[in-house]
Amino acid sequence: MIGIQYIIFYLMPALTLSLFFCSVKERILRPLSFSRALRNFSIKNAKNDDQSEKQRVLVVGGGFGGLYTALQLSKLLRNENAEVFLLDPKDRFVFLPLLYELAVGTASAVEVAPTYDSLLNNSKVKHIQGFAQNIDLKNQRVDYFNVTSGGAARIEDNKTNEHFFLNSTSSSSLNSIHFDALVMAVGIQPKIDLVPGAREHAVPFYRLEDAFALRKRLAAIQRRKRQQGFVRVSVVGGGYSGVEVATTVAQTIGKYQAAVTIIDRNDKVMSSSADHNRASAMRSLGEYGVKVSLRTSVKSVGEGSLTLIDEEGSEYSYSTDLAIFTAGTEQSPLVKLLDVQKDKFGRILTTDTLQLKDYPNVFALGDCSSVEGVSNPSTAQVAMQQAGTTAGNLAKWLKSNATGSSEAQQPRAQRLEAFKYLPLGEMLTLGMTDGAISSLGGLVQLSGPLAALGRRVVYAVRMPTATQQAKALLTAGAVTSGKLFQAVFGRKDT
Repeated sequence: MIGIQYIIFYLMPALTLSLFFCSVKERILRPLSFSRALRNFSIKNAKNDDQSEKQRVLVVGGGFGGLYTALQLSKLLRNENAEVFLLDPKDRFVFLPLLYELAVGTASAVEVAPTYDSLLNNSKVKHIQGFAQNIDLKNQRVDYFNVTSGGAARIEDNKTNEHFFLNSTSSSSLNSIHFDALVMAVGIQPKIDLVPGAREHAVPFYRLEDAFALRKRLAAIQRRKRQQGFVRVSVVGGGYSGVEVATTVAQTIGKYQAAVTIIDRNDKVMSSSADHNRASAMRSLGEYGVKVSLRTSVKSVGEGSLTLIDEEGSEYSYSTDLAIFTAGTEQSPLVKLLDVQKDKFGRILTTDTLQLKDYPNVFALGDCSSVEGVSNPSTAQVAMQQAGTTAGNLAKWLKSNATGSSEAQQPRAQRLEAFKYLPLGEMLTLGMTDGAISSLGGLVQLSGPLAALGRRVVYAVRMPTATQQAKALLTAGAVTSGKLFQAVFGRKDT
């Protein structure tokens, strides 16, 4: 009987969602510009032989925008005389929306942080593990330091027995690479030192190492809980990340063993979220006993306490065993030093084809850029859609560059396309067995265990390669099945 229940309530919904979202991925998530480019693009010129010099594309940044651009461009150029390089200091791509699950052990590094080598296998893309130091747009050159793992911290993922290195060190020798076309996709970075004492006493939550650091702190808290019986956790920032971290941590530790508080200076949490998801989040916060302190700022962070300022300007001390920061970001130093047009937030300003005005061979996408006259949200969804447009337009630009013809001389199918963002909705994790999904303008609204499962399935099919999709689906199924069964039937895992 249990087997039948599993099939009905787990396997069938998972299969249905997998097929549905795989279809969505192919028909909607992959931008139309990339699909058209893949059908129409063909470089036919005198350079296309083994003796000619290859056109070189350099992608700086291996996040959603950079990696997905490189992989899609690799498909477009698979039979052409061109090469693609991906420059990133890490050896692993990080699927940021699943960092919450990695921090509490319900996802593995295999799913959340696959190596670039595994993702780029059988593609034209070559990974350079290095820190970009200087970008010379006029001379079409990027200087970088190679990265080594010697002496770095060795991290164990006890779910898969994998090990890898974090906090790698760079070599002292400076290298250079020339490019014909450049893609800037360096994203943004956390800025935890906006608040005095935060760097020393708080845990940021943005990178892979942050997830493992939080997992280590949570394990220590669990041990302490057995001794003192109660722990206090403060989450600074009431946006998507703050709510997701707070609910995940609260459920992991337990409602009656921890006091989790979200601290935010705004009037409400998740102010830009869909109404359904915000309502689901507030319900989950209440169920897990998470308190929300709004219109409150953090003045400083100390050992075991925060100094807060309420809406009336009064200061007071707030005791905490763990402070998690999800607020505060800044642009990469590479973007700050780049002498190009930028918007008021310091992001690289691009045309609607995602090119720089003064450098048509340079494209920018993701959080480090903004399209002139257009306001797009800073999400992975935008970066993934921009990757398709960037790859398609860059392939067309390479053809024009190889033949020496202008865009006006190209057939209509080969002209560069303007990026148009298609909002597909948003998904939240609200604990290990809870979630919220709002999609298609509110036509699709899910909450609870089925939304949690749906979120994992959707993210699985959004993984960058078919092999990684299969791994993520298997991992998501193995982890979620028992949790979903327990939530649906009210039974504990044995």
